[in-house]
Amino acid sequence: MAQRSIPTVAPCAVVIIVIMMLVATSSAFVPELRVARRQRAFSTQPLNVVFHQLSNGCITALKTAQEQAGLLKQQEVGNALMLLGLCESPGKTKSTMDKYQINWRTVRPILNSLLDTSPQVTSDSSDSSTRLAAFSPDKEKEAVPYSQALQKTLHDAGKLAQQMGSSTIQSEHMFLALFDYREEDGEPVAAARGDSCEAMEVVEHINAELDGYEIC
Repeated sequence: MAQRSIPTVAPCAVVIIVIMMLVATSSAFVPELRVARRQRAFSTQPLNVVFHQLSNGCITALKTAQEQAGLLKQQEVGNALMLLGLCESPGKTKSTMDKYQINWRTVRPILNSLLDTSPQVTSDSSDSSTRLAAFSPDKEKEAVPYSQALQKTLHDAGKLAQQMGSSTIQSEHMFLALFDYREEDGEPVAAARGDSCEAMEVVEHINAELDGYEIC
């Protein structure tokens, strides 16, 4: 009785089949990988690149914060001053800020008492990349540089904007970042405390019973 011959598959065909299977099984993970890569890229990109992502509202808030830093004789623009800037340009956070009485009339006097307003000695060691001369109201004067804390806030705001599907950093993203807000699986997992957050320290002077979770 004659034996049936078993069909053979060319090695190149096997390779092609394996590649197609790998592509099919990994395609579902491509969007997640792209998001993760974009978020890593955003957190490591230079600050001047982040500035190009800012909305007009955020630019107005930063300009105001820098102006007030100069008036209060501050060496750097910190998160507390950025909160004051958002009082000038709150965007979609206006209803929240109104609810908790976070406005110019309440925040500005608190900063007068919290910040050292004595003349500061300007350091020559500050990184020029933390300055934004275009935002300086007086072109003859050098813009006040941003503190390390505010630089982190700017990057965090950028990551929040991406997570929320926005191509620009809006005032609401900046507001959330000021209070150390972040999400995992759509749930808040961290929020500011007054002993570790400049903005929360200011708010606690308005209402000592508030916490970061409630505000965000």
